[in-house]
Amino acid sequence: MNGKKVVALVMLICLPLLAWAQDDKGMTKLRAELQKSLAQYAITNIEKTEMPGMFAVQINGSDWIYASEDGQFVFSGNMFAVRDGKLLDLTEQKQVKMRRDALAAVPLKDMVIFSPAKQTKAVIYAFTDVDCGYCKRFHQEVPRLNELGIEVRYLAWPRSGLGESSVTYKKMQSVWCAKDPKDALTRSKMDQKISPASEGCKTAIPEQYKLGLKLGVRGTPALYLEDGTQVGGYRSADELAQLLGLLPQNK
Repeated sequence: MNGKKVVALVMLICLPLLAWAQDDKGMTKLRAELQKSLAQYAITNIEKTEMPGMFAVQINGSDWIYASEDGQFVFSGNMFAVRDGKLLDLTEQKQVKMRRDALAAVPLKDMVIFSPAKQTKAVIYAFTDVDCGYCKRFHQEVPRLNELGIEVRYLAWPRSGLGESSVTYKKMQSVWCAKDPKDALTRSKMDQKISPASEGCKTAIPEQYKLGLKLGVRGTPALYLEDGTQVGGYRSADELAQLLGLLPQNK
């Protein structure tokens, strides 16, 4: 191989590395600039967007905002791309991925799970509160959901918050600490008294409550599909099955 070919080959190898180094340097500079104006937030990620000169900035591990390349312009809100004459929500795509990964990381043993007797075809995550009227109504849909092959994974989200002053939190501790949490959850949502949690019993309720806040939960029930899609509050079993493609859509 002659000298010109060697130089050309070296340049071919080095150019992508040089571009990566420049990009990395630019990200570092942008992060430093943004940290001045966003000192109250933790900047957890910065990514290029499809829009030239615009970067997506994740703050506090959940929300996304956008910044110009020099960090002198910042705006919040969703970014949309035009695809075949239609709008595609790029921000929601990022949020869906974040929610999917966060929910998948919750240990199964820390949730109260109602599984189908036969094949599980889909999964619904539900942040719940035992004293919430719509949560009680949603729980009545669980047998039908299981019948349709949908597994329901409950996470605790006492609306009155955490701590000894929260009556609901105490009730939910009792549910999560029960020998049979599924039975305890059902009875609690039927306003039946259940045994208080044994002294020293620790649960994952605080972590689940904080996770709910991170995902944007503001009320219960808060329902999510396994892929991270947020489907709002109360939905009937058949509505959810239609969303999941397990039942035909109503015409």
